[in-house]
Amino acid sequence: MNEPIQTKGFDKFGHAQFDYSRDKTTYQVKDTDTLLGIANQSKVGLQQLRFYNNIDKHTFAIRVGQTIHIPSAQVIIPIGK
Repeated sequence: MNEPIQTKGFDKFGHAQFDYSRDKTTYQVKDTDTLLGIANQSKVGLQQLRFYNNIDKHTFAIRVGQTIHIPSAQVIIPIGK
C-alpha cells in the first residue's frame, strides 16, 4: 500500500500544494461529468478528490476541459479543509 499523500503546504490563498509527479492518472472533464461521478469511476473518495484538486468545498464546481488529478494513495485532509 502506498504511503498517504500529505500536502507540501498551502499557498497564500489557502490552497493545498501537492507533488502531482507520483500520480499515474489524470482525467479530462467532459460536458456531463460531475465530481462525484469521477470519484466513483476512479474509486477515490469524493472529499479526497475535491481536496487534492483544490476544488471549492461548497460548490464542488468543475469545468469542461479541466484536468483532474487522481491520487495514487489516500489523501490526508486537514480538519476544516
